[in-house]
Amino acid sequence: MKKISIILFLTLLCFQGVCQAKPFTLQLLHFSDWEGGIDSVDNVVNFAALVDYMEDTHKNSILISAGDNYLSGPLLQAAGDPSFSQVLRDVYEDKYKISFSDLRVQPGSLDIAIANILDVDASALGNHEMDLGPRFFAALITPKKKNEAYRHLGITFPYLTSNIDFSHETVFQELYTNKILSQDKYFHLSDHNKAQKAKIAPATIVIRDNEKIGIVGVTTPYLGKISSLGKIKVQNPGAGTNNMKLLAEIVQPQIDRLVGQGVNKIILASHLQLFPLDVELASLLQHVDVIVSGGNDHRMADGEDRKRGLYTGDKAQGMYPIIVQDKDRKPTYIVSTDGHYKYLGRFVASFDEEGNIIPDSVDENISGAFATTSYQVASFYKGHVIEESIKAKRAHKLAEHVKNIVMKKDANIVGRSKVFLEGRREFVRTQSTNFGNLITDAFLEYAKKFDPNVKVAMTVGGSIRAPIGVLHKRHDGQNVFGPPGPNAVSQKKLGEVSQLDIESTLRFNNSLTLVTLTAGQLKEVLEAGVYHVGPGITYGGFPQVAGIQVQYDSQLTAGSKRIVNVFLEGENMPIVEDGQVLRPDRVFRIAVVNFLTEYGGDGYPFPEFIKSNPKKANFVNLSKVDTSVGQFDFAPPGTECDIVAEYFYEHYYHEPFHIEPNIPSQRVVDISKVRNIESN
Repeated sequence: MKKISIILFLTLLCFQGVCQAKPFTLQLLHFSDWEGGIDSVDNVVNFAALVDYMEDTHKNSILISAGDNYLSGPLLQAAGDPSFSQVLRDVYEDKYKISFSDLRVQPGSLDIAIANILDVDASALGNHEMDLGPRFFAALITPKKKNEAYRHLGITFPYLTSNIDFSHETVFQELYTNKILSQDKYFHLSDHNKAQKAKIAPATIVIRDNEKIGIVGVTTPYLGKISSLGKIKVQNPGAGTNNMKLLAEIVQPQIDRLVGQGVNKIILASHLQLFPLDVELASLLQHVDVIVSGGNDHRMADGEDRKRGLYTGDKAQGMYPIIVQDKDRKPTYIVSTDGHYKYLGRFVASFDEEGNIIPDSVDENISGAFATTSYQVASFYKGHVIEESIKAKRAHKLAEHVKNIVMKKDANIVGRSKVFLEGRREFVRTQSTNFGNLITDAFLEYAKKFDPNVKVAMTVGGSIRAPIGVLHKRHDGQNVFGPPGPNAVSQKKLGEVSQLDIESTLRFNNSLTLVTLTAGQLKEVLEAGVYHVGPGITYGGFPQVAGIQVQYDSQLTAGSKRIVNVFLEGENMPIVEDGQVLRPDRVFRIAVVNFLTEYGGDGYPFPEFIKSNPKKANFVNLSKVDTSVGQFDFAPPGTECDIVAEYFYEHYYHEPFHIEPNIPSQRVVDISKVRNIESN
């Protein structure tokens, strides 16, 4: 009788709300923007070790990428070297315990293999996944077998995007599904025919400890303007804009589908490229608990992260995490880290029975951005990390082999520099830099050989993927950014600039083109270049120029009114003065990367100008007309890498480049900042 009475008593307490279910604790590990540079290879072993350690600390853990898992460049291509096949076979056989004797490699094999050995659960579709076109992406993610033997493993996780339409591109007919499936349906090791053939979906469900976690993906609506989509389309409403209200109309129904399947814990893997857009989108959605922000390298850190020490030379750009009220005025947590394997994000939270995050469960001593430094890793591992972490061991084997292939390029010297060439994202996408100036100077000189009438050269910050130079310790102990460092492996000396440096920063290797614009059209082009300028925004379309000086006012309305003054170098008469084009029909021959002229990249209006009057525009792709052989042959004539390498050799091989990065450039200047400095 006593036992029955106790049971009845406890049952009564549960009915009265006293008895509660135990909270569900989830560890979300996250990252984005690996982007395939040498720094990524140097960081990946420690990154893998941190993932390995963190997963051992929590029973319920998931690993999410916010996209851009690879990027065109020397490392992507090096992974296609036949010598990499055996290394990849060994690693896959060690992990999956089956034979991969017929395995082949292709460009991008390293990046996808890293994601697989880390056991990524899901990834947002970024913009760089599509840079080399739909067929390249499809071939990289699709498993291939012959006589039951794997020739290519493909991806072991789904790519997620709720606002991209693949239905018109035939190669994706089986690779995309609109169904929301459990994550484990996307990969079946022993027979991939038993798994879903689809590798891309709007959302997926991960199950941990019998709890469902929904993951939804979203991709920048600007994808069509910054990547090579073929027949793939960005869904309307809102395609080609950053209108978050319209994007929310597309994303919310996918979230609602998860809720309809009984999912009350939802994560949005977002690749919108601009962090403020994730903040805005969060306020327009319902039922999203966490947003993993990607594509922006927004570096978040809490107090404990600062104590541990941020990555060398980095500064925090915001707290980890931030909390935004959603459409129902409920909290949404937003997290982000820098790219290139520099940080592993870790968000640990407990959920109540209704799926709400318990605020007090988010502890900065546990959650935060963990730098992939040796100091950080040593705090978790007692001995040699490669011996203690199986994921680090596998990552090391893959990365070192490809790195050794690439290192041969570091021995091919194109020139010298005694200063740091500023190509960091937060600089080349917000202001003129010494490196941006050097690149466009090279373009202008090269273009004049074909047409002496060329007056202006232009590229964009998003085409410059990395600086050339390293952090040095001065004699006084201060850390400063300085020239490229030496490399004992390649015998490269301090200050020497190599083929690898050039290819690592100009990874897209765009062709240079010539086009004629009127003064009015030139102003429209420059307006497009400064359209997105604003606090905390690092949009890739920011112009780097030669031959002109541009003054704009970021406090004015974006669109057609920000450009204030434009001067042609060597002339007294302005092209634009006080916002007005003085002679609208005056024409200028300019040299521009083909990403802008042929594809309208970053929203630039070149294609419509060329199409409206082809004869007057007189468009020429220099890579198709230049057959000359210069000092170097590692890139086709008329492309970025070849032009800049030849320019370096001609001007800065014997006498090094010396213009300091901190000397203010007057080529593209925000006069509102100048006014603020003067007023202070």
